[in-house]
Amino acid sequence: MQIGDERLVYHPGETGVSFEYFNLTEDPRAQKNQATTRAGKARVKDLREIFYRHLSRESGWRPQNDYWIPEAFLREEAKADLNGD
Repeated sequence: MQIGDERLVYHPGETGVSFEYFNLTEDPRAQKNQATTRAGKARVKDLREIFYRHLSRESGWRPQNDYWIPEAFLREEAKADLNGD
């Protein structure tokens, strides 16, 4: 997600979700992830809330922990469980 000169990159992974944060005014090539700095962590928290609010408006997606899962995938998974697959 990019808002103005700030970019938040969402990384869903096997063991959890992580984010990268870039301030493109200071780092136009987005090479230095600032999510590990104190100021960056605070900004990631704010932008993450905006990101999740935006996703919540999208139909067909459902939150599960910090992941956003397509509802179609969840329906298929439920069918597989019922069928013993």
